[in-house]
Amino acid sequence: MTYPIDLVYLWVDGSDPDWCARKNHYLQLADAAEHELAVPERWQDNDELKYSLRSVDMFVPWINHIFIVTDNQCPTWLNRNHPKITLVDHREIIPSEKLPVFCSDVIESYLAYIPGLSEHFLLANDDMFFGRSISPGRFFTSDGEPIVQVKQLYPEDFCEDQKLQATLLADSRYACRVRANLMVYKKFKVKMNWESAHVIDPYRKSFMQEVLEEPSFALEWETARGHRFRSPKVVQRILFSLYDACRGRTRLVDIKPFKEIKRIFCPWRLPYNLCKENDLCKVLKIQPEMFCYYIGDYYQSLHDFFESYFPTKSCFEK
Repeated sequence: MTYPIDLVYLWVDGSDPDWCARKNHYLQLADAAEHELAVPERWQDNDELKYSLRSVDMFVPWINHIFIVTDNQCPTWLNRNHPKITLVDHREIIPSEKLPVFCSDVIESYLAYIPGLSEHFLLANDDMFFGRSISPGRFFTSDGEPIVQVKQLYPEDFCEDQKLQATLLADSRYACRVRANLMVYKKFKVKMNWESAHVIDPYRKSFMQEVLEEPSFALEWETARGHRFRSPKVVQRILFSLYDACRGRTRLVDIKPFKEIKRIFCPWRLPYNLCKENDLCKVLKIQPEMFCYYIGDYYQSLHDFFESYFPTKSCFEK
C-alpha cells in the first residue's frame, strides 16, 4: 500500500477511583435500560491492551501510528514517548457538554475528529489481537476501499416488517445494530441485515465524516450522542460500513459462505472468538489472523495464554 494506515484503540481502566466516581455519579441519572447494560465487565482491564500491542509489534509492523482514546487515563506500562503512540483524551474529540461518556458506541462516533488521524485506519477494541502476520490487503483494496467482514444480524428480514422492527428495537441485544441497518435502508432503499464479524475493522476518515454529517441521520445521531451509557437508543458503528457499501466504496464480505471451507483448509483465515477456557488451546494451535475474547472466569489461564502467545515485551512498553 502506498498510503499510511493507522490503528485506533478505545481503552479504559475500570478500577481507577476517579473514573469510577464519575461513572457512579452519572449512573444514578441513567435510565433503566442503561442500568441493565452497565455491567462492570465492560470496563474491566486485564492488560489486554498490552498484549494487543505486542501482537501489533509482532505481526503488523506496517501500522503507521497508534491512537489510544481514553478518559484522562494512561496504562502504567505504556511508553508514552514512543513516536508511534498518541494518547487521545475524550476532551480532544468530544464536546464538553457531552462528557463524560462511558459508551463505546458513542465514543466511536467521534473518532473521525482525532487530530492527525490518517485517512485510512483500523479500529480495534482492546480485547482484539493479531494472531499471525497479516498484510494491509486484508483490510483495504488496492484502490483504498475498506474490506469489512460481516455476518447476518437476524434470521428474518426486518426492513419492511414494522412489527418485527419494533420488537428488535426494544431488544437491547439487537437494537443499536438493527437501527444502523434501518437507517441505511431508509436512505438508499437497499435491504440490509448485517453486523460486524467482531474483528478489527477498516475505515476511511472522510467516509466516516460524511456519514456523521448526513442530514437524514441528524436525529439519530443527536439521540445517540445524548446517552452517556450503552443504550438501545445508540447507533452501532456498522452504520459506517453499510452506508459506504451502498455508496459503492466499501466491500462487505459475508464470512458464512466460506466458513466451512476455511475451517477445513485454512482455519487461520477465520476470526476466532475466545468464549471459554478450552478455546485457548485451539487458538494456540490454529494461530488465526485475528481473534478476540469475551470476559469469563478464566483470568489466570487467559494471562498464561497471553504470555505464551505474546511472550516478548513490545517496543510500546516501558
